[in-house]
Amino acid sequence: MKTLLFAPIFFIFLSPINAEDNPFATKPRYGHDPFYREYSPKKKLIDSEEEALSALCKIGLNADGGIWNNDDINAAIASIKWGRHWVDTAQATAYKTCNYGGYLN
Repeated sequence: MKTLLFAPIFFIFLSPINAEDNPFATKPRYGHDPFYREYSPKKKLIDSEEEALSALCKIGLNADGGIWNNDDINAAIASIKWGRHWVDTAQATAYKTCNYGGYLN
């Protein structure tokens, strides 16, 4: 009876822990991270980044048959404007960046 009780506990400690699946890992992540609190302010964009945002915002507006439905394009918009860490999810950040930034004009 005791072996049935201790066997699961024994196997828990022997199983490897994958750090990539750990939400509390200390390695830096990319994109929206609810555990990362040191967001940098908006950076000054160069001309090529402004042109890329203008083009991507027009593409992302109707990508995949819906408004802001393509996560890859949304992530590209958020990454160009905000860098490594975004203040919100990719879809919300792309929407706010394009609508309030004047890239859809």
